Order: sequence, then C-alpha cells, then structure tokens
Amino acid sequence: MKRILEESPVKGYQLYRWEKRKSDGTVMILPNYYIRHDGKDTCTKTDRLKDAKTAVKKLAGEDAQTRRRRTARPQDVTIGTLLNLVIQDYRENGQKTLAHAKAQVEHGLRPFFGEMLADDMDSDQIERWIAWRRQHRLRKSAASTSLRPASINRELSLLRRAYQLGYERKPQLVERIPPIKKLAENNVRKGFVTAEQYKAVVEELPEHLKPITCVAFHVANRKGELLNLEWSDVDLDGKPPVITLWPGQTKNKDGRTLPILEGKMLETLKALKAKHDESGSKETHVFLAPDGKALQYHHMRKDWDDACTRAGVSGLLFHDLRRSAIRNLRRAGVTQKVAREFSGHRTDAVFNRYNIVDFVDLKEAATKLGKYLGEDKE
Repeated sequence: MKRILEESPVKGYQLYRWEKRKSDGTVMILPNYYIRHDGKDTCTKTDRLKDAKTAVKKLAGEDAQTRRRRTARPQDVTIGTLLNLVIQDYRENGQKTLAHAKAQVEHGLRPFFGEMLADDMDSDQIERWIAWRRQHRLRKSAASTSLRPASINRELSLLRRAYQLGYERKPQLVERIPPIKKLAENNVRKGFVTAEQYKAVVEELPEHLKPITCVAFHVANRKGELLNLEWSDVDLDGKPPVITLWPGQTKNKDGRTLPILEGKMLETLKALKAKHDESGSKETHVFLAPDGKALQYHHMRKDWDDACTRAGVSGLLFHDLRRSAIRNLRRAGVTQKVAREFSGHRTDAVFNRYNIVDFVDLKEAATKLGKYLGEDKE
C-alpha cells in the first residue's frame, strides 16, 4: 500500500490515508486517516479531514504532556541520586554554605539513605533515620551526646529539597514529594555575656582572638561577617568611623553600615591596622590567625572554648556575643527598628528571639513603676 499525505497542523506528525491497489488493477483510497510519529502509526478512526487534524493536535498535546511528566523507573532512582542534585544546586547558585551542606549530606544523610530507592521513602523511614541520626553526631559535646532537633531539621530540609529538585526535573526523577515532618524546636536564645564575663574571657584569650571578640561584643555582627571583613570595608578616619557590609556579603544578602564605637573598639581596630601596615602583609582580611592568614572559625573554636572554661563561663558560644550586643542596644534605649539595622534581622519575629527580657530588666521595670506610683521608699 502507498501513503497519501495531507497537510498536517503539527510539525513532525504526518497525516495520511492509505492507497490500496486491488487485484484487478484498480486503485482505492481507504477512508480513515492515520497519523505517523516516531515510527508509529495511529488510526484517527475518522474519514473527515477536519476531525483528523483535530486528532493530530490532541495526540501531539498528549505526547508533550507525557514528556513533561515522564518519570524515570523507580528502580533506577535512589535517594543518593537526589542528594547529588542538592549539592549541584548549591554549587550552581554560589551558596556560601556549600561546604556545610556537603558535610551534612555526606555524614548525616547519605550513609543512611544513599542506596535507598526514592520511591520507598515514607514516615517510618524518617523516624528510623531520626533515631539513628541522634546517636551518630560527629562532634561530641560535654552537655549532650545526642543531636539537637534544630540540627536534625536542617538535614531534613536538605532531604526535602532533594525530592523537590527531583520532582522539578524534566523528565522527573520522582512522581511525588513525601511528607517530611520536622521536629519541634526550642528557638529561644539563652546565652548572654555580661560585661564582667566578657572581660574575664578576653583576659584568657590568645592575642589573635582578642580583636574579633572585642568587635563582636560591641557591635552585633554575625561571626561570618567578621571573619570575612576586609580592611577596604573599614573606615577608621571617617566621621564617624564605620564598618561597611556590602550587599551580597551578609547572610540575608542585604548590606548595612555599622558605627565603630569610640573607646575600646576603635582603639583595638586602629592598633590592628597599624600592626598590619607595619608588617607589610598583603593579606586583606582584618582578623588573622597566628600564621598571618585569614582567621577561620574552626581554627578559633578550641581556643575560645578553653578560654571560656578558664574564665568560669564554660559552654559560652561566640554567637552569644551577638545576642549580648542586641540586648545592650535595647538597654541603652535604642529603638527596635534601629537595633534591627545593627543586627541585620529582617523581621521582628527573628529579632525577638534575641531580644530577651531577663531578671535585670524586670527589676528595673519594677523600680520605675514604683517611682511612678509614688511607692518608692527613697
């Protein structure tokens, strides 16, 4: 038989009828139209050209939908494959926390989930992983040998992100994103440093950690912002002298300008700058390790913990300096809006986790209320 082509409304889809030669030599055209695509012939079951063209459009639409929704075979997709997508996504988007995310994937998620089929994930598997993860923390703590809910939740977020990326792929790698319920967290920040504790810790710190500790106590920077600070961002001769954090260099990508306080903070930075200029060092970072290279947090962690222990405030975190600076701003009468500009918090909800009222605040409030009511005995 011979095909007789018609004009098709969709490129790549041939519309035709069959021409058949009978035994007596005469030729007849079979009535129904056919569609040919990707080597397959499909009968339209109609002899009307208009309806046949409609059938071509419908078939092309169904094929396109299938291509968009097509999934890989479940036996070919493991959770380890999906976790690879997370690392790739972090790398392609230039995430600063790439190294941390890789560590969480390689040490927290892949050992348990890596070879598991993506389609086998369910609530029971999550519960078993949580029980396993709590007992397999890398860094042991004197306070607890079990991993905290917040740490587990960060890894669960990466796991859900892995499924999200697999679901968004074309063709898809998974047909569904399983429900991944997180643990309840206690987000209240409790660690604070009084002026006396700060002085005691500074006395015990090695010389190279005293400048960064001084700045952290006086201005509410994140430790990452301080570790990445360069001399080009510090204007010691300005009126007033300031530190500039440029857009894209902070956690929330927003830039901000912070004053350098007169007194100990300004004196510390000036002494550090004079030492830098005198040494002729080409290192651009403000805070340096003893070897003259940029200071890294994992280099300072042990020295910090040891100094806190000797100062009698064991367990104090470097991040507690930031919380303390925020509390000091409030106690100094700085409005919440301005204090948020200092700290870099976008919302009041997050800021309020740091802005905690303690017994000293309540005592001062009671004294003020007593004076207002005329019940102060003084």
